[in-house]
Amino acid sequence: MLYGLMAYFDSAERLLEALRVLKGRGYRHLEALTPNPVEGIEEVLGGDGRIPWIAFGLV
Repeated sequence: MLYGLMAYFDSAERLLEALRVLKGRGYRHLEALTPNPVEGIEEVLGGDGRIPWIAFGLV
């Protein structure tokens, strides 16, 4: 079963707090879209922040 949730946060700290809570509750497939870089989001989501090379070939 597929499901999703969208939320709006008024600060980067609240976004990071919500992501940490969700990770603690066992959610594994999380994404965060922000207009500006957020310090520490890679550690919470588990990525390194690099753009894959394939993305440059799609432009």
